[in-house]
Amino acid sequence: MLASTIQALLLTLLFLTAAGLRRTWDLRSYTGSMLALLNGRLLAYGYRHTERFLTEVAQAGGAEPLTDALARWTVHLWLPPASQTDTALVTVYIDGHRKPVYTDARIPRGLIGRTGAIAGCRALILLHDAAGHPLLVTTERGDTHLTVGLPQILTRFEQALLPGTIVWGEDSVEVSLCPFNDRQLNRALGALCMRVAAAAPHLPDGRRLLFTIGAAHRLNLDVSPH
Repeated sequence: MLASTIQALLLTLLFLTAAGLRRTWDLRSYTGSMLALLNGRLLAYGYRHTERFLTEVAQAGGAEPLTDALARWTVHLWLPPASQTDTALVTVYIDGHRKPVYTDARIPRGLIGRTGAIAGCRALILLHDAAGHPLLVTTERGDTHLTVGLPQILTRFEQALLPGTIVWGEDSVEVSLCPFNDRQLNRALGALCMRVAAAAPHLPDGRRLLFTIGAAHRLNLDVSPH
């Protein structure tokens, strides 16, 4: 598959809601031109083509990296940046939802809240901020309880917050590392920065390399069980 085709399909998925569509199933009756305009095509992709692409992505192991990339994007889009002197407090809400899946295969079953029935389903774990902006959504087995999925989605979300920044100056290059939520790991990170400072390494262009520990986001958790 050509890179341009993959890009157009990814843009189709990204901008579904911008075209007034809630899911790929809605592409069956879509006749508008907005999706085509946004992904650079004359005509928008249809339902079957998009679903086939999603299946190929999942089979190739691309679902997890795309989920992590989306989390990093939403963090950059919605969350306030942590300053160099303060820690940004982030209030997040964890929600659980089960969507029924109609299939001839036997899949894990769970309680469907809307109907009260026990049926084959997939469990969605959703994390959003205080304003309701979605930050991360993961899909789990239908019998996954929210208390099981909660630590997993928190860990994944914190990983999206961890990447630091690199500041390229005239005389130095400063790598600012975000701290962990673990004292022992932070001590190891501090020791690494001290070793780099003691060695005073320089890049091939003569600029000095500096490692520092920057500010971090602090999570304030609210759980809404369903």
